[in-house]
Amino acid sequence: MKHEEYGALWKDYWARKNGEKPQRKPLRSFKELCDELNVSPASLRGKMSRFNAPKPILNFGDNK
Repeated sequence: MKHEEYGALWKDYWARKNGEKPQRKPLRSFKELCDELNVSPASLRGKMSRFNAPKPILNFGDNK
């Protein structure tokens, strides 16, 4: 059921946050992202710190 899966996600999150489980590895490093976008790390840091920088889009379950 959906509510049971949602609860399991939070339980897994708090287990990682409290050190009971190992942290997840990032999908790509900052350097790999800079290479992919063909920009310098300083330029990317500056662009990401702006107030109008792109924000991640979070999708939960079937809400797309």
